[in-house]
Amino acid sequence: MPEPNVTFNLEQPPLFFVCGLFEVSNLWRHKPMYQQGNWEVILVLQGKIFLKIEDVMYTVEQGQCFLVPPYQHMVGYHNSPIGTRYIWIHFFPQVSADTQTANPYYTVKIPRQFKMNEPDHLLILAYQILDLARDTQGYPLDAAVLELLLMMGQDYNKQQHLLTENTSIVDNVKVWIDGHLESITNSEDIARTFNFNSIYLNRRFKQQCHVSLYQYVIDRKIDKAKQLLTATEDTIYQISQEVYFKDSKNFSRAFKKRTGLTPSRYRHAFNRKFVNTPSFDPEVPTPERITYVLNQDKKQ
Repeated sequence: MPEPNVTFNLEQPPLFFVCGLFEVSNLWRHKPMYQQGNWEVILVLQGKIFLKIEDVMYTVEQGQCFLVPPYQHMVGYHNSPIGTRYIWIHFFPQVSADTQTANPYYTVKIPRQFKMNEPDHLLILAYQILDLARDTQGYPLDAAVLELLLMMGQDYNKQQHLLTENTSIVDNVKVWIDGHLESITNSEDIARTFNFNSIYLNRRFKQQCHVSLYQYVIDRKIDKAKQLLTATEDTIYQISQEVYFKDSKNFSRAFKKRTGLTPSRYRHAFNRKFVNTPSFDPEVPTPERITYVLNQDKKQ
């Protein structure tokens, strides 16, 4: 039986606690932990991790999001493969998620575990949080975590919509595009696959998505490039090939048109990452800022 979704009340932003990028370079399984009031978001970039929370065992695989709740015992029950990488982000909710009294406008529902439908969007946000955490404190990080939680809920909702029987042709087209970026040369390629006139399909797509078919293709390539620029050391030329541009000049031109930055400047803006290896697994005390805010809430 699937677990119920987790509901977060975001009327006030969650309080960012700590984050990192973990990479497994030798025999490793998660050490025993008990989180005092804070939640953890895990986004697996590569490999898999094996977690036991109380009496329930989970396998969290590449491309999945996972939520670790507070006040529960967690431990790894099996070694992760060498090369496993994941982003972890801890936060404290400011507002109780009482589903009876919470305003639905401010709530988001997220499964404990789900496969990301559009991983590029979520991972870009997660990398931005890693970068902000290096030299920023307070509200900007809280707001970034709030945005990540909202996008996680939206990503899962989109995924559920795509699974319904009434999925529109446009949603099917978007899924197909994401899986065939390497072979699409123009909108006619897409229309031919779905047996539609390209003008009709393009008009229908634009009505729902507010961009043309081919603009959407380029946007998806740029999203993947953003992830590679922040997560790898690949050269600009290599990345242009990995996201299926003919050459690096066309790639750089398209990237700047959509982001306002060249690929090199974008990488420079997000090139500092907090990485902890199996020999560095920090235990961070709760900052005074978080303790003060949570204590004030209890007094009210």
